[in-house]
Amino acid sequence: MLRFLIKRPVAVLLSTLGLVILGLVVVGKLPVSLLPEVPIPVVTVQVNAPDHTAREIEDNITRPLRNSLMQVEHLEDVKSVSRDGVSQITLFFEHGTNTDLSLLEVNEKADLAANYLPRNIQRPRVLKSSATDIPIFHLHIFKKSGVAVLPENGNQLDLAALVNNVIKRRIEQLDEVAFVDVSGYQQPEIAIRPKPDIFHRLKIDEEDLSAILTQSKLDLGNVVLQDGHYQYNVRLTSELNSIESIRNITIRNGNRLTTLGEIAEVDLVPAKRRGMCIHNGHESIVLTVRKQADARIFALRKSIASLLQDFRKEYPHLEFELTNDQSEILDVSVKNLATSLQWGAFFAVLVLLAFFKEWRSPVLMALVIPVSLVIALFGFFLLDISINVISLSGLILGVGLMIDNSIIIIENIRQFIRLGRQHEDACVEGPEEVIRPLISSALTTCSVFVPLIFLSGLAGSLFYDQAVSVTLALGASLLTAYILLPTLLRLNSKWMKKRAGRLNYPLYEKLVDIFLNNPLKSLGIVSILGFAVFLSYRSLPIEAFPEITRQGVEISVDWNEPVNLEENKRRFFQLTEELKGISSAHDLFLGEQQFLLSETTQATNQASALIYGKEADLREKISAFFSKRYPSATFEIEPINTIFDELFGGAEPPLIAHLQNIGTHRTPEFDEVSPVINWLSAQPVNFGLPATQKQYTVKILRNIAIQYGVPHRAIVDRLKSILEEYPLGTINDGQQEIPVVSVSAAARNPLEAIGAATVTNAQGLQLPLRQFIEINQRQAPRQFTATRSGESYEIKFSTWPGAQFSDALRNEVKSTRKLVVHFSGQYFKDLEQVKEITGIAMVSLLLLYLILAAQFESLLLPFIVILTVPIGIAGALLALELTGQSLNLVSLTGMVVMGGIVVNDAILKVDMMQRLSRHMPLREAIHQAGARRLRPIIMTTATTILALLPILFSGGLGAELQKPLALAVMGGLTAGTLASLFVVPVLFQLSKKFP
Repeated sequence: MLRFLIKRPVAVLLSTLGLVILGLVVVGKLPVSLLPEVPIPVVTVQVNAPDHTAREIEDNITRPLRNSLMQVEHLEDVKSVSRDGVSQITLFFEHGTNTDLSLLEVNEKADLAANYLPRNIQRPRVLKSSATDIPIFHLHIFKKSGVAVLPENGNQLDLAALVNNVIKRRIEQLDEVAFVDVSGYQQPEIAIRPKPDIFHRLKIDEEDLSAILTQSKLDLGNVVLQDGHYQYNVRLTSELNSIESIRNITIRNGNRLTTLGEIAEVDLVPAKRRGMCIHNGHESIVLTVRKQADARIFALRKSIASLLQDFRKEYPHLEFELTNDQSEILDVSVKNLATSLQWGAFFAVLVLLAFFKEWRSPVLMALVIPVSLVIALFGFFLLDISINVISLSGLILGVGLMIDNSIIIIENIRQFIRLGRQHEDACVEGPEEVIRPLISSALTTCSVFVPLIFLSGLAGSLFYDQAVSVTLALGASLLTAYILLPTLLRLNSKWMKKRAGRLNYPLYEKLVDIFLNNPLKSLGIVSILGFAVFLSYRSLPIEAFPEITRQGVEISVDWNEPVNLEENKRRFFQLTEELKGISSAHDLFLGEQQFLLSETTQATNQASALIYGKEADLREKISAFFSKRYPSATFEIEPINTIFDELFGGAEPPLIAHLQNIGTHRTPEFDEVSPVINWLSAQPVNFGLPATQKQYTVKILRNIAIQYGVPHRAIVDRLKSILEEYPLGTINDGQQEIPVVSVSAAARNPLEAIGAATVTNAQGLQLPLRQFIEINQRQAPRQFTATRSGESYEIKFSTWPGAQFSDALRNEVKSTRKLVVHFSGQYFKDLEQVKEITGIAMVSLLLLYLILAAQFESLLLPFIVILTVPIGIAGALLALELTGQSLNLVSLTGMVVMGGIVVNDAILKVDMMQRLSRHMPLREAIHQAGARRLRPIIMTTATTILALLPILFSGGLGAELQKPLALAVMGGLTAGTLASLFVVPVLFQLSKKFP
């Protein structure tokens, strides 16, 4: 077949050119994303209930909703959090669940549960997660310093209207944008401030005012008028659609008519803020931009940059700044691929020049590699794979294997020419001799990657793209190396020197003889060295990703005090002032945020911040600030998350102990858990307890109120008007619903205001409000957490204390006879994943064995190849340990790549020894096979190591991520190459002693 093809070079070259053209055409159409479009099996249900406490929300909202949602199919776990004003339930589904159907079912259950929820709350909001839901970047919009273009009395409201009605919509009109989320804007409301003297004289209270507004905005809908044979639809609508219409509402006072504007001040004002966003000291509105699943991320960046230029021209009084750009990770991956290609091709050409002593073969190989890559990208289009970080990593791995296949084919053709074959025969027999072991090598590499797609959770779905990209790269490489390279070499056969003679490397043969003459000693020494390395690997730290230099840190703060938003802001401004000189920028998210797709909630006395700068310096300064100024605050400092941290990072502590009352679903009181806490305090562990807050309870003295003729409703309404804005209704101005509220002129201190307030009884007398209420103060939990088994008191441990500690804690809890405990945490998830990976590794080894057994037609020879893998792993572990690296996903990927290369070398060598031993003595077959495979093995090893070497001396995110991979490959490949050269011949010789 190959002889037929190489005799038709025009057909081969034009066919290749056609595939390249198709590949180049579809490259411009392939979606470019950070990650594959993978649905995350998580659905979040949120309920906002501003007027309810955490205890009320847990009892009246979260629990009935949670019980209803636990009936959803394929549900794996449920977690809920109830805090003042907010309920959040997170549903975790089994991997592979159709999240679109689950979303419909969750909405259905939420609607059914609405019958059991309080009537004054909004419908639960249901959110579904996807890998592409993570924002690509943040856009901060704020007014320039010293510019007063907007009206002084409403600049923030005007800015909010501009962002929501113009800027947000223009960004969403871009083809690449799926959704724009907004937070930090001020909402308008119409404030009615009654003039107390006039209201008292007219005997009007908040309830009367609400009734007046309701009557004035009465909407009768459509009315049909009959006029003979004709009928007309007449719509009677409310006239309340502006501030002026509210001011002109007529109120009858005896025989006199007056307007609302005469007895109260009516103004459009910003609503009371419960949160804000601040960028570098400027109060800003932040937009998070999410892309379409099939959009090209670089096209999105270009479109956004062009749109921002237009915005800056149209709104010169505003600043537009982009932060937290996640597309940089993809940019790094693309640059890594380009760098890998450049260095790989350069060093491959350099090595080939050194070995071949001519330049044409290296140039041909440098030409074939990009051709293979473009053909692989055409496969992306056919299989609907996007260009993303995961698929690019597969291509980067495939590039190294492309180079190896090309080197092996070229070297084998040259060897046949050196052994006296004609050029055409050499171009046919050379590739045909190695194509079977090369196909076997490709299958063994795929056997390592493909089983990874069976990992549970998100990792398995993401590895699908990597497995497919590696398979496509290997397929394209074999196609071009087997067909295109021999065709090109035949066309250029004139410059290939023909030197007959047997390949001979005396020094190598002497070293191999030492191993062959002392097989047991040689294998014993190798085994002892490898075993020693495996024993020492326990000292390697284990983590998800290598330590990389981040842009800065992310802080989460709970002040553990009932501070308002302004105090929250003041304290963070103190922090940013302390960080001047070491912080380049900061983004503050104070209090409640308005993002629709946010799966986390914050109270007014909580905040999060992104502080940009050197991580170590920031950690030290921030910790010192909180310890010195606000020791009661609870804070966490983490590196600024990348998209990988969001998806794979362990958000949970290593261990969480859930304490529950026996026989009840309610959270244990502090007195009940105090014996356990006292026991923990005596143990050498770091743990955190649930936060508490100061809480005031107001009790209405019903008997006294009845005695004086004061209605219960009047007391409640009066308290609402003092403690908060009293809602009177809403009006529609044509663009949005604007709330109308009655604002009290009470003192700033609510307790003082209550003490000075009066309430009207049935006879119209003004009586002191304090006479009919009782105010108490107590410490209450800030939030209530629950799982499928009900509410629990959570104790979180910052480090894994060991299995013996958890058993001791279980016994301590059991001794109370009132509580039970169960455990969760990241440790148990990691343990489960390790078990899965171990099982998958066994499946990969089994597939590897079956492929090799079919290749060699032997049940014994595959073990020779497989035994080179642990030797290579030992070399990789030694390299990681000597350089102070950790065992992580990147270094493990490097071991997989290394294993593929080492196995390839071993397969080729065993295959040649097996074929030669059929017609010559065993020792001679081993030496001749070793001599013929020596140069290809050294060349593939040298090109791979030299191509990875620049990574060790580079800086930046890309180099830091790739460094563990490079070290694992270099260390493992060095050990694996030595094993292929010296250990494999010994094992092959021993195998021939068995029938």
